[in-house]
Amino acid sequence: MFLGRNRFLHTTRALRQLEIETAVLSTKSPSGKKKPPKKQNLIILNASQSKLQRKKKRRGILDSLSLTPEELRLQMRETSKILSAVPITDSTPDQIRQTINALKPQDKILSKIRATQLSEDISKMFTVQQLRNYARVEFPSIPMPHSLNKSELIGRIIVKCWEREISTAAVGSDELISQRNFDLTKKQMFFLFSQKSIIDNWMRANVKILVLIDSLQMIVRAPESHIQYIELALNRIFKNIKSEDVDLGKVKELFETANETVLLDDIQEMTGVFFEAKTNDEGETLPNEFVMSSLGGKKFDQVKRLILWSLDYNPFTKVNIHAETKNSKFKMFKHYPDNSLPWIHRKKSLMRLREPRNLLGLPAPVKLDSDKLYEELYGDDTKPIASGTDSVTAVSFGHILFEESTLNTPNPKVVVNTDIPFAHERIHKLPLYTFDGSEPDSTVDPHIYYAQIRLVPSPYNQSNNYMSFPPLEFWVETDQDNKARMDTFRVLAITNEINSSVSLPAHSTDVKFVRSDTKELVEPFTNSQENWMDDQPGVKKFLNDAVLDFSGKTAIKVPQSCDVILPGHTEPVRYDYVYMTHRKQVDLVFNDRILSYTVLEGGSLGGRTTEVIMVGKDEKMSKEEFKGFVKDCEEFIHSLEIH
Repeated sequence: MFLGRNRFLHTTRALRQLEIETAVLSTKSPSGKKKPPKKQNLIILNASQSKLQRKKKRRGILDSLSLTPEELRLQMRETSKILSAVPITDSTPDQIRQTINALKPQDKILSKIRATQLSEDISKMFTVQQLRNYARVEFPSIPMPHSLNKSELIGRIIVKCWEREISTAAVGSDELISQRNFDLTKKQMFFLFSQKSIIDNWMRANVKILVLIDSLQMIVRAPESHIQYIELALNRIFKNIKSEDVDLGKVKELFETANETVLLDDIQEMTGVFFEAKTNDEGETLPNEFVMSSLGGKKFDQVKRLILWSLDYNPFTKVNIHAETKNSKFKMFKHYPDNSLPWIHRKKSLMRLREPRNLLGLPAPVKLDSDKLYEELYGDDTKPIASGTDSVTAVSFGHILFEESTLNTPNPKVVVNTDIPFAHERIHKLPLYTFDGSEPDSTVDPHIYYAQIRLVPSPYNQSNNYMSFPPLEFWVETDQDNKARMDTFRVLAITNEINSSVSLPAHSTDVKFVRSDTKELVEPFTNSQENWMDDQPGVKKFLNDAVLDFSGKTAIKVPQSCDVILPGHTEPVRYDYVYMTHRKQVDLVFNDRILSYTVLEGGSLGGRTTEVIMVGKDEKMSKEEFKGFVKDCEEFIHSLEIH
């Protein structure tokens, strides 16, 4: 059991911060030439662009919605830009020309009825000057005399520019085109654009859609049979909208305490859940109370979980940052991200402090102030180790990344990326760690596999528990079939954590020293097999309801909450699940110390990264012991740079 305990303790409180990379989509072909725009059937305009602006103000349900038209445009930006040739900002001449081109009929021969309908549509949507600019740029060789009135100008565009023939004898396939205006709410508009596949299907049937953002209208031009089908489809979509109330009062207070902002726009985009302010019977907005809406109603728990994840705040943690940001020798360099960071950091602009130097030069000696670090981790102003808790001191390696928007503030925010480039080659040359120092069995997989589940006290429904009780971590080993071994299940309360991060601009890695105090809340399975966890019925139910099978054959299921009885309390405390990480860990030896190399898999939201942790001691270290630990840390950094 000591081996499992030692391995477990030195991994429980390691760094989880990763780095970001955004993909840039090219608009050029392999030859270097700009690709021509594709024909678009979906046009998105605001009221002024469409020239169909209503004079009367809309009333009723729109007055109670929490988003303005501009906020709605921002919210719809990610989905609409994929579907539309016209951005939802003010139209440029290029965008107007694209809109006019989208109205060009496919048939070469038009009936008089269809030509008249098309001419009227163009006349309503565009000014004479817009049409003249279009013809001058798109068809410079075709004269457009100023003597032409608007109707004649449109006729010339249809016949001369588009080369369409108008015949009373011909009946085009699109002659019986009808137009239907659909008045939508902001909620309906949100869900309409979240159903990209449905809109794609409509456009493949040559349906043309004009969306008026400000007036919340969708104008559909298509054969009558298609319009009837679209109307039925919209009814099916909107009837499937489910709603649930949520009180974010305490959540808002927590974000203000942490000086963070709720990433509500990102969460709405990721989950397809729409937020609107809740009102009372008199139509008055209730502060901090919202109505969540989604298609099917299965995403509400995920939204609450992502809100807590985006908080990224632990009142039981103290953070110290050491970085010479004002030193003229060092410069901030842009950190180009990859997908290894958790989702909450993927849109941030991050910088790393570096010293510009000759890559062929010898690495400078690593110097760390062990006395200062020891004082921060174990000094008089730190929380003493409580009775009944385990304390571990460790150091994690990686890169300290500064949020660019906070660099000029007194306390810039940082993200720690634990992935060290090329460290794998050096680390795996080290000998494997064994508990008794014996020769490891080369026929046995040296890795140990864990599932790590993070939970925090629930702040929902006006609960104050988040600031009162420590976060929890559930740990369980997985077997050769990638299924959880419930007899290894452990519950740790993170009662105290102190982090001291040191930026090393002249070196390939920065460091983060950690002192973590944890308390076991569940007796080991081997100690009480018959009545195991009878004193924690909420945790027992959580385990029974969970499906922790990582083989890929069964869907993983983690309950959204767990009631836990904490030491000194008789009533359970509600904890909410935040995220889970699957860890593949191997323990090695460096200077007689355990050095753990772990691959972390957090899924599409948590990302994928690695971490390297050197363990100091699983109890309080003396000043001399810590000094030796820091020296070993310096030697390890040097070893990374000379190999």
